[in-house]
Amino acid sequence: MIPSRIKQGLKNPKDAFFVIGESTDRHFGQMVFKNSAGFKNNLRSVTKNSQIKKNRKQKFSHIDPQVQNLLNNGYLSMGTPFEPSLIEKISKKFNELIENDEFSFPRGQSFIKKDDPRIFSRQMYEGHKNIPDSILLLNDEISKFLTQYYGGNFKVEELEYWRNYHVPKDVYKNSEVFSNRWHCDKRPTTSVKLFIYLTDVTENDGPFHCQSNQRTQELIKMGLLE
Repeated sequence: MIPSRIKQGLKNPKDAFFVIGESTDRHFGQMVFKNSAGFKNNLRSVTKNSQIKKNRKQKFSHIDPQVQNLLNNGYLSMGTPFEPSLIEKISKKFNELIENDEFSFPRGQSFIKKDDPRIFSRQMYEGHKNIPDSILLLNDEISKFLTQYYGGNFKVEELEYWRNYHVPKDVYKNSEVFSNRWHCDKRPTTSVKLFIYLTDVTENDGPFHCQSNQRTQELIKMGLLE
């Protein structure tokens, strides 16, 4: 468990039971399923994943190579399956709202010193309502891909819009700001996340990094936890 989370639990007894419960759930998940998504999330997904696999096999005689790649590795780069004009339109609206306190809020501040006014990440309130063109991101290519992956219908659970800023060494060496350390999201393993950059990203921008299913299990066995 992240040291700062332990300290947080000790400082605030009301949060202690939550911290202990979360730690226990994650620990057993790591032991049994070799990931840190949580024991409950993994257990809830066992039956669903089995049914998804069965449906996929029954409905599709041929699996798209990209779908198979995601199944094998646990991640996939889809390139740019969207019209540039749509991304530009969404990006423009996002830039107008993300710095506005009426439409967005700082996140990850609970792990930073109370007297530190710096903000390292902002997230929008109900971005799908403020940027309605976002619904167009679920285009035919994405829909077809997910339909085959799930072997049938699927549901979009949520849309999140956020912006991260540079975190200086004096902060991240002592605190976890917004999950910048390696981790598994605590979500059901039936979930698929689609990350969409609204601007070009290079190695100099601190791009998103991920590990394969196999590598994740190896790291867990080595004791490299978030």
